Amino acid sequence: MYHLTESDIDGIAAGGDFVNLFLAFFGICFGSFVSLGGILLSTPVDSSKKYAVIVALTVLSLIGALVFGILGCVVYRGQKKKIADIKKSPVS
Repeated sequence: MYHLTESDIDGIAAGGDFVNLFLAFFGICFGSFVSLGGILLSTPVDSSKKYAVIVALTVLSLIGALVFGILGCVVYRGQKKKIADIKKSPVS
């Protein structure tokens, strides 16, 4: 058996929620990036103002996907490290 403290259990449980949240937002941002990129590549835009808005939204979606993807990976690795630390602790 492993010795667990309340903070260990809370840390593992809280990390799982954030991983799911960050990866959900990553999926939303990446999906919108792909959709808006498809619009830019396949549809002629008449107005320069509309074109600028679509480009800005595409770039913002890419930035959001990168941020949420990186945050999800950081939280996931932190969670795995915490579990590895618990497994390394002496068994009582």
